[in-house]
Amino acid sequence: MQAERCNPGRESRNDRCRWWQRRRKSRQIPFIPRSSLVLTNLQAAVLALKARDEGLTGIIGQVLNIPATCHPAHFPAEKYEYGSFAQNKNATLVDAPKMLWFWEQYIPSTEQEKGKEAYASPLLADDLSGLPPALIQVAGYDPLREGLAYGEALEAAGVKARVEAFKGLPHGFVFFTHLKEAREYIQNVVDFVNDVQKQVGSR
Repeated sequence: MQAERCNPGRESRNDRCRWWQRRRKSRQIPFIPRSSLVLTNLQAAVLALKARDEGLTGIIGQVLNIPATCHPAHFPAEKYEYGSFAQNKNATLVDAPKMLWFWEQYIPSTEQEKGKEAYASPLLADDLSGLPPALIQVAGYDPLREGLAYGEALEAAGVKARVEAFKGLPHGFVFFTHLKEAREYIQNVVDFVNDVQKQVGSR
């Protein structure tokens, strides 16, 4: 059976959860939240976390391509040594100022304390256990290299996480399809989805 995939945005996250529940009632559909855009990846991670917290079943994996998993103002630098926001502040395509602009649209600076909440920064969740396996892909020359930290946190919680890092490449390199790394990035998603579906099918 083919897994359903969707790209949950902030405003539609709960609607998508309800849509998925309705679909699940009529057709036992496995589900893999994923995305490849700046902050929608955050919501793919949050959807998996929210589904676990609300007792929803059926999410069999999560594809987090260059994910934003923690508000930069609250990143636990004392715990994870991934200072990509500072190191890559002038990165090509998406630099640190652009990322801060995206975060401002998601959580305005006047509400910055909300950035500490797990559904805004899943890296800061008290408990990440019980989540579905994850594919996390990061670009080395990117403010969002923090995905490495989320992979580490998932594994510490007993969640299987496949982490792929593409050294020296900027955010959005996947759109340059002539690059072998872009093709590898896409193939990783295909392989991961196929693998988790096989694992579910063998149970």
